[in-house]
Amino acid sequence: MPSSRPSLRFALGLGLAALLLLAAATACGGDGAEPATEAPATVSREVFVSTYVDLRLAALRDSVGTITTDQRERILAEHGVTPGELVRFVEAHGDDLGYMRDVWNDVDQRIRDSGNAEDSASS
Repeated sequence: MPSSRPSLRFALGLGLAALLLLAAATACGGDGAEPATEAPATVSREVFVSTYVDLRLAALRDSVGTITTDQRERILAEHGVTPGELVRFVEAHGDDLGYMRDVWNDVDQRIRDSGNAEDSASS
């Protein structure tokens, strides 16, 4: 039976696109100074993945696929991160395509696992 929920891949793609656009906008707002040679300090991969999964799951549970500002702030606070820290993670690792592919595969798998757990709980 087809679901009215947006497809998982589509939702992940939208989330990734939004995060990358935010990262690009932040990167383009430089002051003309020479770029730093060191990568900025970022949250751990685990914190990034678990935060992003919780944000996406909250959006997927909503009928229109979005979350409120309050929901977003609550989830970020639960993980102890800021939007800027998530952007810095993408900026620091975005050029390593293999690494980021694995990060998004982790996100995808955890969302799938969460859906399977919810399906089992409702049975």
